[in-house]
Amino acid sequence: MGKTKDTVGDESRGEEIDHYLKKNKDVTSYVILDDDVDMLPCQMERFVWVDPHIGLTHKEVYECLNILS
Repeated sequence: MGKTKDTVGDESRGEEIDHYLKKNKDVTSYVILDDDVDMLPCQMERFVWVDPHIGLTHKEVYECLNILS
């Protein structure tokens, strides 16, 4: 498991995730869970949006499992 730092400045969450993945080359399978949608186009197939008012539900967990399998 990993976590990016909080986004600061002009970088999107997607750019932060891209930097994290470039630094951590051993990551080969991952899911992006976030309550915002500012991901890079190449990350969208691994992205699962989580409603900030509800949190993680069975639906999102199922989506994550599908991405990782």
